[in-house]
Amino acid sequence: MKLNGGEILTIPETDDKYIRFTIADSDLPSAGQTKKWGYEFDVTLYTITTHLDQIEKIYPHNVNSAMYHWYTGASGEYVDPHNSTIESIGDNIWKESSDLLDYSKRCYSYVAKNFQYLNPGTGLHPLSELLADGGGDCGNLSSIYISLLRYRGIPSRHLVIVRPDGSGHVGADFYSEQYGWVPVDVTSKKYASLFGDVLVGNYITSTEI
Repeated sequence: MKLNGGEILTIPETDDKYIRFTIADSDLPSAGQTKKWGYEFDVTLYTITTHLDQIEKIYPHNVNSAMYHWYTGASGEYVDPHNSTIESIGDNIWKESSDLLDYSKRCYSYVAKNFQYLNPGTGLHPLSELLADGGGDCGNLSSIYISLLRYRGIPSRHLVIVRPDGSGHVGADFYSEQYGWVPVDVTSKKYASLFGDVLVGNYITSTEI
């Protein structure tokens, strides 16, 4: 990997890493100028397949792990498992759920059915704004889904997708104890059932925003 002036840092309490560029005032572009910073890397693509139908037992999460605490709490104003609307929706869905996996799937169907794809490409919005507007784009719909899962103590996070043509997409994944991370694409449910999967194609994924 060529960092070109950047540095690799680790997100606290996780194994996830990111690259940070620190720009001095003297390197900032003047009015009308453009400067670019970036890095280069090689990737190896792997096929990821989930077999949720083979899960025979739902194990309780290790609530003492650093990963559990990191991915079940609030993330600023974008993911809030303690939002009153999220709690109300989550309670109603939980009443009909047989276990945590069933709850995760019901939340997937609920978000896809009850929230609209809105305001594409405008970045992440506060959760309260999404609930008031009745939806958001791929990353924001994922925020609603993640908030519902974290409300029931299910570790979950954003899953950022970069395609070969440079375009991007955001889904989510959640953690099933002793099974692993399960991808979910709420936005694309109208095209296919993508609970435990993402759209077919080659892409690079990066976790958490």
